[in-house]
Amino acid sequence: MTKETTCKYQQSYNYTLHPDFELSVFQVTQPCDAMIRLCLWHGDPINCSRIFYPSLTDEGMCCSFNKVRNEFIFKNPKDTSDLNSTLHYPSVDWTLENDFPEGAPLDSIPWRPWGAGRHLGLSVVLDANIEEYYCSSEASYGFKLLLQNPVETPKLAAFGELISPGRESLIVIKPIINKSSPNIASSEPELRQCLFNKERTLRFYRHYTQRNCILECEANFTLSFCQCVMYFMPKDRYTRICGKKDTDCADKAKCKLDRHTNEQEP
Repeated sequence: MTKETTCKYQQSYNYTLHPDFELSVFQVTQPCDAMIRLCLWHGDPINCSRIFYPSLTDEGMCCSFNKVRNEFIFKNPKDTSDLNSTLHYPSVDWTLENDFPEGAPLDSIPWRPWGAGRHLGLSVVLDANIEEYYCSSEASYGFKLLLQNPVETPKLAAFGELISPGRESLIVIKPIINKSSPNIASSEPELRQCLFNKERTLRFYRHYTQRNCILECEANFTLSFCQCVMYFMPKDRYTRICGKKDTDCADKAKCKLDRHTNEQEP
């Protein structure tokens, strides 16, 4: 039986997901300490298992670096599994708008680089473990890399960059910093075309960002359309997670929402 036939067969299989579905995804995924074999931060060796920990994404499990604890991302962190991970460094209530709280320890997450340059960044050696590939989300093997806000949930399918195994890849970050004057807060949001964090309250996320807002909107619409949400979406402990039998409905919900969003854009 070919891989394509097996994947197609499993796609049509109807079953009810186990309540601990998130944990089961973690248990069948390549562990972070097996995928990331060597780490350098600021040019110094560091234990990879102490700085990377698993996170759920729209393409399964990923290993996150410099992402704050769930308690600083979600309003009800107990509704989100910590996937049996241990976070070795303290996090602080950081936001892009407010920066670090006063008196935050220097070793608190999110970490700050000492300066620019390859020697002051993060370097890793990765093991793709291609012998274990089965029904991959891409027609190839390797890795996906995503740069994101530390208080956001990763969305690899839309924004991930492909990284080939067996090669050295250099990722250069050239940030564009747009700062707003406090004086524009008195202007209407429609006029300034942006929102301050306190001007929009989300149901699941503690802090408003555009991506958090979009993902929460996708979750709400999928729930109303399919009576379930995808496993990677924000949810409470009583919400049903979509199974394989709900895939077509969830895909239709995403298409409808994307079409509506595109129609609303000027």
